[in-house]
Amino acid sequence: MGILLKSLQCNPSKKNLRMLVMSKEGGRIQGVSFFEDETDRPFVVFTDVGPCSVGGLLSQKDAEGKERPLRFESRTLNTPERNYSQFKKEVLVVLRCLDTFKHYIYDRRFVLRVNPTAVASVLQKDFSLTDPTIARWLIRIRLYDSNVERISGTKNAVADGLSRIPIEAKRPISVAALTMVEPRRTDHFLVNLYEGKYRTIGLHLSGEESPDSEIRRQAAQYCLRARHLFRRPVGAGMPLRVICDPEEKQSIVAKLHDGVVGGHEKVDRPYWWEGQYKDVEKYCETCEDCQKRSLIRYKEPLHPSYPTRPGEKVHIDLVKMLKGVGNMNYVVNIRDDLTGFVDGKPIRIKAAREVKNFVLEYLSRHGCVSKIVMDRGAEFLVVEVQSVFKKAGARVSIAIAYHPQPNAPVERGHQSLIASLSKWCRGKDSD
Repeated sequence: MGILLKSLQCNPSKKNLRMLVMSKEGGRIQGVSFFEDETDRPFVVFTDVGPCSVGGLLSQKDAEGKERPLRFESRTLNTPERNYSQFKKEVLVVLRCLDTFKHYIYDRRFVLRVNPTAVASVLQKDFSLTDPTIARWLIRIRLYDSNVERISGTKNAVADGLSRIPIEAKRPISVAALTMVEPRRTDHFLVNLYEGKYRTIGLHLSGEESPDSEIRRQAAQYCLRARHLFRRPVGAGMPLRVICDPEEKQSIVAKLHDGVVGGHEKVDRPYWWEGQYKDVEKYCETCEDCQKRSLIRYKEPLHPSYPTRPGEKVHIDLVKMLKGVGNMNYVVNIRDDLTGFVDGKPIRIKAAREVKNFVLEYLSRHGCVSKIVMDRGAEFLVVEVQSVFKKAGARVSIAIAYHPQPNAPVERGHQSLIASLSKWCRGKDSD
């Protein structure tokens, strides 16, 4: 990675040991991220690509105005990626670095500095590209709020160096080049943002030793970064910031669900708290669009009815047919829930007047009914049709939207009705 760990040339006591991250230019101490000022101290992302690897740097100015590195990124390209064109490699490294640094730069304005002029022009303007892979990458890149700047290769030395050092599978490591140092403890911890055991763990990590052995054991799963408490990942990955405030939890879930990348960014990538999955599931259950368009259908308990006589409960619906003689385009039919008897009538248009006339004919032939079930079709809900049911003393039950199951007896009979009429009318032009 081109990074050397060195200790200070001073008193070798434990109190004075510090961890320094030195870049190739030398003399640069790793900075601490600051999230409060996007205007004067924005995050800056440098990217570059080499023949067989890619590299990137995340930096930010400190309080004195000096630019400090925050994080480095480098990885080798696999065999298919090495065969990419230079332009495609440059777009790939930009996407790779933005995804790696997204915990710092997501939903905030930052500066993106690239070397190639073509890549800078494409990111600054909306060009139509013929390569679908690059087009998909650019869509993901434009989800970030970046100010693209083109810089020369001499000003991009760190990213350029990280992209040109091949990482060998078996490289000998010199023990003499490594120095064992003690990691620096965080001087401050935002105690007011945490409560319960997380506050105790944070204070323990900041230097206040806890007498509780359980807290000391659990503290190994956490770390402090920029005065915040983070949970270490189980495998490889970024530490997850611990959230305790209920309002902040609700705000994070709402932002990632309703924002510009809603549904694509997972909450469990940058944040962590107990009961996270249940909170996300509960919020999604309150979203009307999620309930309408989700492929997941929860099975609800059935509530069957047991009619004891004909006419106690009937179902009415309207089905569209192939155009027949006389422009009869629809069939309105009623099915008895006990006997399964079906009575229907072809109609030309889906109008309330046609439905009203059929209901009056049905009641005159079969008598009044106790209960009638229907869907939310406009031809059934008008006052003209509802007044007929009211005069007949029938209780009206309307199925809820997007749930046709209550009207299943007549809905399931549509296929049989259409098939039977089609077979019976085949070859009979007069019918």
